[in-house]
Amino acid sequence: MAVTYSDLGSTAGLKKVDEYVLACSYIFGYQASKDDITFFATFRAAPASSYVNVSRWYNHIDALLRIAGVTGEGCVVLLLRDLLLLRLLPLLQLRTQRLQC
Repeated sequence: MAVTYSDLGSTAGLKKVDEYVLACSYIFGYQASKDDITFFATFRAAPASSYVNVSRWYNHIDALLRIAGVTGEGCVVLLLRDLLLLRLLPLLQLRTQRLQC
């Protein structure tokens, strides 16, 4: 199920998210994923503590990102798959160059 909310700054938007994460620990699935990171990034600031469920989810994802060493704006989050692709990229470029000769 895709979760999309256009206005997280509004009371109605935060209430919808709060209701959604009441029954779900994460945005999709049973563990933190890139969906949680993407959704986390849409928040301009931490939600008010009156939104108990979304505040719990937000603080949990924030803690996971800090443990992973991601702090502040402008940091790049690389998934293991992406790291593997970055390691293989030079090999793929070398092979492409050989094929062009």
